[in-house]
Amino acid sequence: MKQQNKTALEFTPMELVSKLMGTEGHPFGAIKFFNEVTDLVGGKKTFAQFGGKLYKYMRLNGMTNVDYVKAITNRMEREGLNPNDFQHEEHLWMKRYYNENGKLTTLGYHKADENLPLNERRWYVAIYFVSGKQVFETTYYDSEFKEVPMEVIKPLLRDKTSSKQVSAGLTGDNQVVYRNFKIESIRELAINGEVISVVA
Repeated sequence: MKQQNKTALEFTPMELVSKLMGTEGHPFGAIKFFNEVTDLVGGKKTFAQFGGKLYKYMRLNGMTNVDYVKAITNRMEREGLNPNDFQHEEHLWMKRYYNENGKLTTLGYHKADENLPLNERRWYVAIYFVSGKQVFETTYYDSEFKEVPMEVIKPLLRDKTSSKQVSAGLTGDNQVVYRNFKIESIRELAINGEVISVVA
């Protein structure tokens, strides 16, 4: 089978936001992102052992433009559970973005920025993980960008299990997993035959 050629592009973070505003359907995106970790157990004392800062690199596949509640409903129905048992609450600080056609995008923005122009908002990419197997690589680095072994990091990670999903009957690998990435943390996104490198 002939391999499909992909188009290589360079976008600024805001150009990527504009691109994703017009991306419809539910395509998978191959994503590479790099950001500073801020939520380890133990706070400042924990970060001190890494020189005061810790960074995380991830390479993964995720589905875009997926509504969280619909994903929960579909998963619960598949597992023979009653979707009405899930008590959904709105995200504390992020609001999902609908484009001019009224279609849900994979984007979100900070609720406090609601009345700001689009180019001044803090933007995020909300990615749905169909399976934990879609995360291919996770690497941590200290303040000097030296790799930190996963066995050192693992006990310091906060539990991100959804208690509301547990209460509704979704546990373990059956949980619906979303992660929100700052648009500035995205380093590369491959979607719909295009490979987009994000540059400052």
